[in-house]
This record gives sequence, C-alpha cells and structure tokens, in this order.
Amino acid sequence: MVSSGRDAAGNTDYSNADELDLGNNRILVTTSNPDSAPPALDLNNVSISGTPSNADAPNGETYVKIVYYAKDDKSGLGKVNYTLRDPQGIDHFKYHYHDNFYSLYFDGDPTTLKRYEINIVLPVGSAPGIWGLSSIYLQDKAGNFIKHDFTEIVRFDVNNIDS
Repeated sequence: MVSSGRDAAGNTDYSNADELDLGNNRILVTTSNPDSAPPALDLNNVSISGTPSNADAPNGETYVKIVYYAKDDKSGLGKVNYTLRDPQGIDHFKYHYHDNFYSLYFDGDPTTLKRYEINIVLPVGSAPGIWGLSSIYLQDKAGNFIKHDFTEIVRFDVNNIDS
C-alpha cells in the first residue's frame, strides 16, 4: 500500500507499507477492496493520424491525433505518458494531461471504457517520414501501472496527407 502525507509547507512524504510503525504503537491498515490491478487499454482501438500544417510545402510541422480507450477496475486512470519515435529512431517522451491527470480521485465511473484524445503539434523542422507510437504508459490513482510497447506496430507518415 502506498500512502503519502503533506505538511503546510508543501513537503510530501511517501511510504510503502501495510503497517505503519509508530514506535511501540502500530496501526495495521487493511481494506476489504484493494486496488491491485493496473488500468486496461483497449489494444484493438488505438488510432493515430498525422496531417501536415502546410500540405503544399511541408516543413515538418504536423498535427498529430492519438485516440485510445482505457478504464480501470477501481481507482480510475491517473498518469499517462507516451513515446513517439521519429524516422531517425529518436524517442520523444510526452505526457497526456487528460481531465483526471492531476486529481487525487477519479471524477466519473472508472470502470467504463472511456475515449481519450491526444492532440499535439510536431514543430517546424520535425523529421519527415514514418513516425511511430512506440509506447504508452497508464497508471491508476492507486499507483498500479502498465506499459504497452508498440515498437514497429503503430506508425504514421508526416508527409502523407492521407495518413
């Protein structure tokens, strides 16, 4: 079990324990409904598309949309990050700041498969050619996580308007 505490100055302390040691006094922390499973990603429903901002004279600036569906069994989806791999093999790490990214508790029904959309702009000068979504990391509000590796599976072409 992960627990944390914060004081008035904003200092945070984390502890990983099922039992807290308070000197001679101990408190056993238990729950009848623990969250020990990571969030679930619908692997058959991940899509990515890229559109150049200037199709007549591509300069690398590209609008990218990634859509995925995820849910969790109890605490809800929390931290999400992903990695794009450019045609030169360089990984570009990004966070997806969705509605529940910063919240302590999930707002909504965490057990319902929800659509998430990432919209980013690759800057001018981005490498032309086939880019890929190489991985996505999902963490729930209880700290359970899973990383999916899509290396060589999900790719899109920065210069192709039909991607």
